Amino acid sequence: MNRRPSIFIAGVMTLVLLLIATAQVQAQSMEPTLPAACIDRSNPDTQDNWIDSVASTTTSLTVTLKDPPRSGGINIQACAPSDSGVYSRTWIFILANPVAGSHTILYIANDHNPSGATVKPARDYWVRVIAYDYSDNFSEWYYIRTKAVALTLNSAGSDNTYQSGDEIEVTATFGESVTVTGSPRIPFTVGHETEHADYESGSPGTELVFSYTVVGGDLDTDGIEIAANALENHGGSTINLTSSSTVEAALDHAAVTASANHKVDGGAATTATVPEFPADTITLAVAENTATGGNVGVAVTAVDRDRDTLTYSLSGTDVSSFDIDSASGQITVGSGTSLNYEQKNSYSVTVEVTDSEDADGNPEATPTIDDTIAVTISVTNVNDAPVFTEGTGPISRTTQENKAATSRVGEAVTATDEDGDTLTYSLSGTDASSFDIDSASGHITVGSDTSLDYETKPSYSVTVEVTDGKDDSGDEESSPTVDTTIAVEISVTNVEEPPESPTSVTVTGASTSSLAVSWTAPSDLGARLDGYDVRYYQGTSSPSTESQWIDHAHSGTGKITTISVLTKNHP
Repeated sequence: MNRRPSIFIAGVMTLVLLLIATAQVQAQSMEPTLPAACIDRSNPDTQDNWIDSVASTTTSLTVTLKDPPRSGGINIQACAPSDSGVYSRTWIFILANPVAGSHTILYIANDHNPSGATVKPARDYWVRVIAYDYSDNFSEWYYIRTKAVALTLNSAGSDNTYQSGDEIEVTATFGESVTVTGSPRIPFTVGHETEHADYESGSPGTELVFSYTVVGGDLDTDGIEIAANALENHGGSTINLTSSSTVEAALDHAAVTASANHKVDGGAATTATVPEFPADTITLAVAENTATGGNVGVAVTAVDRDRDTLTYSLSGTDVSSFDIDSASGQITVGSGTSLNYEQKNSYSVTVEVTDSEDADGNPEATPTIDDTIAVTISVTNVNDAPVFTEGTGPISRTTQENKAATSRVGEAVTATDEDGDTLTYSLSGTDASSFDIDSASGHITVGSDTSLDYETKPSYSVTVEVTDGKDDSGDEESSPTVDTTIAVEISVTNVEEPPESPTSVTVTGASTSSLAVSWTAPSDLGARLDGYDVRYYQGTSSPSTESQWIDHAHSGTGKITTISVLTKNHP
C-alpha cells in the first residue's frame, strides 16, 4: 500500500521451523578366568600334564588320565563353586597307584564322600592332578562346564524296540524351572533319517517332554542317537528362565549314543494317515505396528505320519488381515493391515492343512482339508510415538514485525499421542535462540532478546520437537528422548511505519506574490514514498489551530514547489 506523508514520511517479513521424530545381549562362548581361589602355585609341570581329557554331564565330571599314567601317588583336585558362587579347592581322589582310565566325580568332597555337595548343572569347574610325593609337581588346571540339560529316553518296552504307533519320549531336565513359548524340538537319528521330537508338555517346570510317534518305515537296529546340543528353539520358539522371563535358558547337553535298549522297528508303511495339529487351539502374539509381511508368533505346524508334503491355508473371521506361508505354516501380517492395539487387540483365524492325498494315499485332484486349528492372534501394546497434527512438515507460521517478547507466533504447533501420554515440546534448529516454546501447549513465542524487523530479517527457521517421555515398552524414561520433530518456517510480515519528516526545508525566490520551497527526502524505510503533503500559513506568528494551515497542491515525489498567489504582509 502506498502512502502520502504530510511533509513527513512512512513502509512485510518471513520466518521458518523443523521436526525430528530403544535386548538382550548373548555372551560369546569362551573359557572364563581361573578364580583367584584356585591359584596357589605359579609353576605347573607343563612337560607332563598327566590328564588326557575331561568331560561332563549335568551332574558329573570325568577325568581321563594319560596312558601310561605317571608313576607314584597322585591327587585329583577340583576347584568348584558353592551355591553362592564362592570357589574353593577340594581333594577328590587320592590314588596311591594310579592306572590309566577315567575317574568320575559326582561329589565335591574330600575322598569323594557322598555326603558332600553334588556336582551341579551349568556350572564352571576346574580340575588338576598333583603328585603327593613332592609339592611342586602338578598339572595345569583343566576347565570344564557341566551341561545345562540332561536328556533321557522313555522305555522301549520289554523287547527294547519302539514299534509303529509307539511314542518316543525325550525328557529334558533343567537345573531350574523354564517356560516354553512356541514349539521347540529335538532332532534325532533313526537309521539314516533325521526325525524330530516336538515339545509336548512340562512348561513351566524343570522337566520338558518332547515326543515323536513311530510310523511305518522307521527302522534303527542299533538304537536312536541324539547329537550333543541338538535341542533347538525351532521357528522362533523360546525356552526362558521362569524366574526371569527375558533370559534364555542354556540348552547345552551331552549326546545320547546308540543303545540296544532303544531300537526302532516301525514295520512297513501300509496305511495312509492324515496330518494332525497337536491341539485344537493356539494363541499367538504379535506387536502392534508390525509391518506387512512380519511374522505372527511361531509357525503353526501339523504332523503327518506318512511324511507327506503338507500345504497350509487360512480361513476364519479375520482371514483378510493375514497371510500364511503354504509350506511352513508361518502366519504373517497381510498387505494393508495396520495392527493397532488401541483399536483392535485380538483377531481370530483358522489354519487348515492338507496332505493332498485320499484315504488310500492317492493324490487328490482337488485337495481336501484334513485338519484345522483355531488361532487367536493377540496384539500386544507398543508405546505409540506422538504425531504432529499438521503432518510431517515443513509447516509455516506468521507474525508481525515489532512484536513484543513473549508474544505468540501464530497457532500452537501440536501433536497427538494415541496412548494419551502427556507431551512435552521443545525447540531446536537454526533460529531456535530467537524464540521460546511453551513446553505444554506447543505455542511458539518471541524470545526475550529478539527484535523482529521485517527489513532486517524477514524469515526464520526452527524445529519443534516432541516427546511422550516413554520408551518403546511404555516405561518412563529417566532422560526423555525426542520422538518426533517438524520443520517450521516463520514469516515476519511488514508493518507500515510512519515516514520521517523531510529535512533541510529551504525557502528561496520569494516575491510579493510567491516563493519557492525545496527539501531533502526522508529515509525510505517503510512503504514506498509516492508524494508529499505541503501546507503553509500566512502571518507573523505560528498558527494556534489546525484550521489556520493552508494546503498547497503538490503531486509526485518532487522535492521543490512554488507557492503562488500570496499576499504581501502589511505592517
